[in-house]
Amino acid sequence: MEIRNLKPELFRGYLVAELGGAVQADGDVTGPGWRARFVELPRAQIGRYAVPAFRIDVEGEPEPAAAVAAYLRRQAMRGGG
Repeated sequence: MEIRNLKPELFRGYLVAELGGAVQADGDVTGPGWRARFVELPRAQIGRYAVPAFRIDVEGEPEPAAAVAAYLRRQAMRGGG
């Protein structure tokens, strides 16, 4: 899942607070049966602005990894803050 114009720390915080994950030294977050890898991407150009971009790759046991990926998609869709 690619995310633009938000900070990775926001999503790391969701994974820790809501799903019981733990941030690793490399910035990835691990939880029971899953790992979320955070990959920094080149800044995305939107008109004359460049915004942060990153990708989250979720891997692990099928059911927990699918649940984490679905949760992250919901969090990325929500408007507001």
